[in-house]
Amino acid sequence: MKLCASNIGWPSECDDTVYGLMKDYGFKGLEIAPSRIFPQNPYEHLREASEFAAKMKADYGLCIASMQSIWYGMTQRIAGTSQDRRELLEYTRKAVRFADAVSCRNIVFGCPKNRNMLHPDDEAVIVQFLVDVADEAGKFGVVIALEPNPEIYGTNFVNTTSQALGLVSRLNHPSLKINLDFGTVIANSETLSSIHENISLISHVHISEPELMPVKPRKEHEELSDILKAAGYDKYISIEMRKIDTETLKQVMTYLREVFA
Repeated sequence: MKLCASNIGWPSECDDTVYGLMKDYGFKGLEIAPSRIFPQNPYEHLREASEFAAKMKADYGLCIASMQSIWYGMTQRIAGTSQDRRELLEYTRKAVRFADAVSCRNIVFGCPKNRNMLHPDDEAVIVQFLVDVADEAGKFGVVIALEPNPEIYGTNFVNTTSQALGLVSRLNHPSLKINLDFGTVIANSETLSSIHENISLISHVHISEPELMPVKPRKEHEELSDILKAAGYDKYISIEMRKIDTETLKQVMTYLREVFA
């Protein structure tokens, strides 16, 4: 397992300090929200993005391990109009090209409000859209990691880890996996039993709390670590939190290293 942290967890003015801490603590991956680096039209900055990724690797030994918040600012709904879907698909194509430019092979697909269902028939539309997105990602060797989002985030499509695993298993698409989100596990009072036989469907892991509150020690983290180690999971374990101060972040990084490294 490799340690990672999402850049949504600290203010931009602390970037250099945090990158240095990540290097010192043995972290190998940086997860990015593209708009956090390029606030305006992030996917129009492929050259700058590539340069950013190269600098992270050269200066701090950090790979761009994953992307999240790929539809930040987009209000279209998958189950809305056909025009909505065309615009979202085209925007996602740009996100995939951005991922390729920074050598990132995993995109977390959360977007809870954009995927909300208003009618039972919407499920089939959303599922087909996921397949279309995975097809596009596969052209660049990128994986779409479907993230189960509990109802507290305003969606009714794939609210639990078991639902995400079931859907991805049924679709059996090589470029569609799941993001195991621990905040979802906690919010839904889930057990970890469903992941024992499904490690191959997990392409990324978020260690998070509901509402992205600061990560705190939990015995379930140790249980998860044992499961992943026994299965030979060799991908990233990423800290995902809302913005916090660097001292608290150091404590969380230390904890993550003790449990998962």
